[in-house]
Parts: sequence; C-alpha cells; structure tokens
Amino acid sequence: MRHRRFTPVALVTFLVLSAVPSPRARAQTSTLARRIQEIDDPAQRAAWNAYMKRDERQVRLIRETMVRELRDNGIESAVPAPPGESDFPTLEDRPAEWFRGVEALRIADNAISFQLPTGGWARGVEMTSRPRRPGERWFTHLRWAGTFDNGETDRQMRFLAQVATASDRPRFREACARGLDFVLNAQFPNGGWPRTYPLAGGTRDNIAFSDETMVRCLDLLRDASRGQEAFGFLNDESRLGAARAFEKGVQCLVQTQVSMYGAPTGWCRQYEPLTLEPAAGGPFEPACLATGETASVLGFLVSLDAPTSAAVRAAYGAAQWLGATRIDGFRWEMVQGAFQLLSDPKAQPIWARFYETGSNRPVFVGGDGILRYNVLEIDAESRDSHAWYEWDRQRRVLSEFPAWSQRHPRPF
Repeated sequence: MRHRRFTPVALVTFLVLSAVPSPRARAQTSTLARRIQEIDDPAQRAAWNAYMKRDERQVRLIRETMVRELRDNGIESAVPAPPGESDFPTLEDRPAEWFRGVEALRIADNAISFQLPTGGWARGVEMTSRPRRPGERWFTHLRWAGTFDNGETDRQMRFLAQVATASDRPRFREACARGLDFVLNAQFPNGGWPRTYPLAGGTRDNIAFSDETMVRCLDLLRDASRGQEAFGFLNDESRLGAARAFEKGVQCLVQTQVSMYGAPTGWCRQYEPLTLEPAAGGPFEPACLATGETASVLGFLVSLDAPTSAAVRAAYGAAQWLGATRIDGFRWEMVQGAFQLLSDPKAQPIWARFYETGSNRPVFVGGDGILRYNVLEIDAESRDSHAWYEWDRQRRVLSEFPAWSQRHPRPF
C-alpha cells in the first residue's frame, strides 16, 4: 500500500471528509438529541443526555485515534479497510486445542488490529487474512461505527474468548473486555441496542431486532455475566455490568412486544428508540409484526433459566400469535426462476414475513413502497429478491415450546 507524506492540509481534508459523519447523519442525530429534551421524566432525560455525551466521546475517540496514527506514521490520508467477509471458527468447527495454535493466534491478532477504538467491529471487512495496516480505516462503507449487524462484534468476541482461554494471553482477554465495554456503552437507557454505534443517524439508530441484534447481545451478556462459553476470565466488575445490562435488555423485550386488543403478540424488526413504537427499517421493512424476529425472541425467552412472570407471559403470547398466523396448505418455492405460492395439502406450515398490526393480515411491499396484501401484486423483482415467507425459526421454536410450557405454566 502506497502512502504519501503527511501534511497539515491533508489532516484538515481527512477530518472533513473521513472523520466527520455526513451532514444528514449529524442532522438526524441532532434531531434525536433535541427530542430527548422533550422527555418529561427528569431521570430518563438525564440518562439519555448522558448516553448522547458518551456517544460524542466515542466519535471523538475514533477520529483522534486515526489522526494520531496518520501523524505518527507520516501518512497523508486514510484508506478503506479491505472489503470482504471474515470467518471466525467456533468449537463446533475446531477442537478446543486448536484455539491455542499458531493459526488461531494469527487470526486473533488480525481481528484485534481491526477492532475499533470503541471496542466493536465493522461489517463487510476481511479481517482474518492479514492485520490492519497503518492508515487503514477499521471499516469500509460503515464509516462511523462498529456494528451488531449479521453477528458482527458477537462473533469476534466469542472467538477471542476461546483463544484467550486456550492460550492464556493477556492481549486477547483485554480485547474481549474492550468488546464488552462496546456492548455496554451501546445499550440505550431503555435496554435496547442500535444496529451501529456510535450512532450513525437514520434507521441505524432504531432499536434493532433485525439480524437478531437484540437476541445476540443478550445471549452474549448472559454468557459473559456467568463466565460461560470461555468468558471465565472476566473479572467480577465486568460480569456484574453484563448482568445488569442483561436484565435491562430482557425488560426491553417485554416492553416492546406488540399488543393487539389487550393480548401480547409478536415483535417488529425495529423500534423507535425513545417511544418504543414500531419503526420501518427500510423500503422493504415496514413497521409491522415480523414472524422471524418473533420466533428468535421466543427462542431466547424459552432459554431463560428463571424467567420472570412477565417474560413467561410474553412467551405464551408470542407462541399463541405464531400459532394463529401460520399458513397451512401452501409452499413458497422458486419455479422457473420466479417465486410462487403453491397449493399443497401436505405442506408444513409457513409464515408470511410481515403481518399488519391490528388486522393480522400478511403484508408485502414492492419497489413502489406501497403495502399490499397479496404477494403476487408486488413487482417481480421485489417478490423474488426478498424472503416474503419463512418457516425454519418458526417451526423450530414452536416444536420446543410445549416442553417448556410444562415447566412454566401460563401466569394469570
């Protein structure tokens, strides 16, 4: 990689173009900050103000770390991280002794080099084949934040924990501790998590159930708080922080469950961070109930060792709603290059991806952004490029629920 010599002018250029969020993102974050001042409860308002101040400190940390790195290495401007995907082996892929070997240590050191100063990791970066080079950013298109999308940060932390436990190397334990701090810092005062942190504006600041963000964060915190899944090296303070964040996150799950006509039902993919109202996640993600996310949350709830009565009630509501929204007698398959809904009396149950709150009807959205009740009424490109029907997670959790319900009767 070629670098040019550092100059003061280049530093200014870097600060303006690379280390500052876009005007639109800054405006959206500023809008959130202004809305926080409208919160009536003084304690909640203070908690959110503290969160936003911490967010600004994380922004400065990323910027100042890169500026210092450029200056110290005599580099004029930063370049993007190498794009790609990274595979981090697990105990399901490798025997325990592999994690103390040369290959595991190499991958772990590379992962640490791409760890953001805030403690998280970005999406879409190839971070296992080689270490990050001086002057390379920690991210590609996600310019401003680490993320929980597609299991990022969770995967790196779990891999590093395995290597730390197997090799007993302090640098891997320290990287895991920084990762845990990232998860704790990113958590909203109400217990939810955004997709990216520091806040990046727009839908990425919503509380994210998509890509199992909430569930992954909670699973990670549960393991960390108990010292399980190779996290036994965490100190008592870290475990206590993880336990408190875990409890707050479970409360958020219960609070965000959508009720219809007084009955708890399912969850949406995203929620507005202040009001906890369902929020659209993008052109093809309406603010509607989502069966896949509901199944994932239900799977998490039935994994709790000692669920509260509120969590048990939420689980029963979700299971009942998934049972009521199942679609029997049809298959969703690709036929001659196009997805079709085929009649089949022997087919296993399927579910639409989204259901309208209130009517409980399946809904679909095409490129024109208009909600429709018939998947065949949206344009072919939209119909064939999105999973409008699902079944794996839903079938699995509903098959597990009866045994769980025997141990946890429905509360009244």
